[in-house]
This record gives sequence, C-alpha cells and structure tokens, in this order.
Amino acid sequence: MIPVGLTLQPDAAFLDLLAEVILRDADYYEVAPETLWRVPDAAEADLQENGFHRRFAELARRSDRPFVAHGVGWSLGGASAADAGRRARWLAALRRDHAIFRFRWYTDDEATPRSRALALSFRG
Repeated sequence: MIPVGLTLQPDAAFLDLLAEVILRDADYYEVAPETLWRVPDAAEADLQENGFHRRFAELARRSDRPFVAHGVGWSLGGASAADAGRRARWLAALRRDHAIFRFRWYTDDEATPRSRALALSFRG
C-alpha cells in the first residue's frame, strides 16, 4: 500500500472543511514548520508557536500519525556569517518542533535569492 499524505495548510477554513478527511483518510501529514511560528519582531529574535502549531500538535497527539516537514524559508544554502544568528534560531525552533511532531523527514527549498532553488532532504 502506498501511504497517502495530506498537507496541513495553516488556514482555519481549509482545516474545518477537511476535518473529517484529515482524521479519516490521511496516513501522514505534511507541514511547513515556519508557518507554525509567530514572529513578534522583524529581527526574528523569538520564533514562537502560533495557534496552528497548537492545533497540529493536538492532532499529532490524537492521531499518532507521522508528520513530515517541508520548509520554504530557512535559506539553508546560505552560509553567511551575518545569517548565523537566524540559522541558530531556526534550528532551535526546528528541534523543538521535531520533539513534538517527530518528523519522519525534513526537506527544504534553499532560498538564497542569488541562486536557483535546491531541494535538500534529511532523514530523522
């Protein structure tokens, strides 16, 4: 059997409309971790869990189904020293989320503007 995954969009109307399908039909869930964070300042000094994070964490506890993650804003391919603090904050948030969602894998689009997109995968 090929497992069926469902991307959990951080959108209340989407989640309400598909609530039954999410619980009944999905074998695993996909999230974009950065859509589960609230950033109270432009410097991204504190990546806090938002309401969708809490909602999906409850789904993880209730369903006991696996989660996978696909990031779209980390800028994984950039190695600038100027970005070291941001990288450290994102890694800390990803570690925190991994402890909750137990990601089976994480992929990310390398998002530095001066290069083409590069997909990278890490298995947990």
